[in-house]
Amino acid sequence: MEGSEVVEARGTDRSRHWQSRRVAPGAEIQSPEIGFQMLQVKVVIDGDATREELDEIVGQANFYLPVANSLRNPIPMTVSIAG
Repeated sequence: MEGSEVVEARGTDRSRHWQSRRVAPGAEIQSPEIGFQMLQVKVVIDGDATREELDEIVGQANFYLPVANSLRNPIPMTVSIAG
């Protein structure tokens, strides 16, 4: 395969509906529904493989890529102040 490039990546983002809110100390923080509802990526692959072989390569990449798996199968996440 000679090369590839992402030609289209898009998603539906709910973040525009997010509002900042003050939370009282000790109160439970409710997670609002913000973030992406859908992600779609299309690529152009330049090479001499057949369409069937390219489909197999893309399928394997989608299955094994850590970022794709983390999005598809949510993992625990923490956010804190460094130091």
